[in-house]
Amino acid sequence: MYFLLNRTMFRNVPIFIALTAFFFLILSCERIQHVLPPEDLETTIKIGFIYSPIDPGTTRNGVELAVTLANKAGGINGKPIELLIRESNREPALSVQHAIDLIGKGALVILGPDYSDEAVEVGVVAQEHGIPMMTTYPTNPKVTRNGNFSFQGAILDPDQA
Repeated sequence: MYFLLNRTMFRNVPIFIALTAFFFLILSCERIQHVLPPEDLETTIKIGFIYSPIDPGTTRNGVELAVTLANKAGGINGKPIELLIRESNREPALSVQHAIDLIGKGALVILGPDYSDEAVEVGVVAQEHGIPMMTTYPTNPKVTRNGNFSFQGAILDPDQA
């Protein structure tokens, strides 16, 4: 039991590192700063999160931990981060619906989805709306071919081979 618990804990580490790097990218990159709303308009920075609950808590725990730590550190530009969570159940069409809904609710970035077939489709929506998408597990190189708003947190299939 300890081994399984310990292994699950370490599965969250790469996700946490990727998301922390993404938050620092948002804070420091001048090209992405234009995505943030004017200071007078919004009280929170909304981040959309699409995931498939394959193992209890893997990506969701990592994202929630990163958001909690970022909020404790003062959020983004002094504003707290609001995480908008959607479960896709590994269905690309549902992921696309969630992406459109999240963008409609004011999400400035989309984290996820967890699988390449979903991420390719969500990347099209992200590109159309000019919303950055940072995937979690997808490794298919097609994920980033939608344009310059799709990013991958995992090593690509050709590099793994």
